[in-house]
Amino acid sequence: MENNSLSFEKRVAIYFAYEGYNNNPNGDPANENKPRQYTGKEVLTTDVSSKRDDRDYLIGLNSNVVFLRQQEKEDGHTMKMDDLLRKHLSILVNSLKGKNDKKNNIANSVKVKYLLNRFIDLKFFGAAFTGDSKKEDSLKESVTGMIQKSFGVSLNYPNVLPVKITTVLATKDDTKAGTGSMGTKYVLDYYYIHQDIIINPKSLKTWGVSFTEDDFKIFEKTQWSSIKDDITHSKLDREPLIMIEIFFKDDDFYFLPMKYVKSKNKEKVKNFEGLEIDFSELVEKIDNEKTNIEKIRYKVNGKVKNLFETDFLIKLNEITKEEIEFIQKEKITTILSQYENYKIF
Repeated sequence: MENNSLSFEKRVAIYFAYEGYNNNPNGDPANENKPRQYTGKEVLTTDVSSKRDDRDYLIGLNSNVVFLRQQEKEDGHTMKMDDLLRKHLSILVNSLKGKNDKKNNIANSVKVKYLLNRFIDLKFFGAAFTGDSKKEDSLKESVTGMIQKSFGVSLNYPNVLPVKITTVLATKDDTKAGTGSMGTKYVLDYYYIHQDIIINPKSLKTWGVSFTEDDFKIFEKTQWSSIKDDITHSKLDREPLIMIEIFFKDDDFYFLPMKYVKSKNKEKVKNFEGLEIDFSELVEKIDNEKTNIEKIRYKVNGKVKNLFETDFLIKLNEITKEEIEFIQKEKITTILSQYENYKIF
């Protein structure tokens, strides 16, 4: 890929938090699509849901550089993994005709390298390619991307509100004119959800693929903006609140920050102010590990700026701190076009 951006070699732990009102951040289809509460009063969101938000944001910028997205075959059926692999690896197979590589003997490493350089979501998150290892235009391989995410966990105990709804169209059992079906959807009154994200500089080296500084800038912009960009009825009224990036000096050392951020009040919280968020343990952890930390970068929503500055930034006197300046969409579009036009030769 023609990209003059430097290779990104840093281990980075990211603390990311967002809030929402009267919506369902990640319903469980096995439980009436209710918010996920498995072990207590906290609400959980999966890493899969978070990655889906990111992919949706990238699709809005250039759908051709996102591999794992819903696509249809000519017969109208949805493409499965083997269909996607066949669609894209056939291009690779044809490009290798007449080259030194034999058409029927393309190494898995060549296929993986092509896919990672062609699709930014695969470079970010990897994928389990569950195709046929014996086919030249397929692939069976598990690839770990540069970016891994934890489950999101609410810092407060949201109230789950059942809301009765009706549909305009009748069901097959109730076809009287003007009669729709009844149902229930479940929303949370207010939640503050936070999660850990880790950047692993070693994961792509196996495949000879570079993760660049521009790739990192695209990710941080995507992570921040995708929360608000999803405006489906179940995700309305979400706002990104805090992003803290901890850059480590040694890529063999890291810690995850989420467990060090606490709340003084989990019950009956109606907004961020009522949460009484406490950064003191995270400040202490960073201070204790300052010899292992290169710098802190951060972005905060205006509504939490004063608290963040007084309870977090000011207390980290000996740490280099930088405010994140997000990459512009025009620049992202240019970089994504390089993915779309990637050729292995």
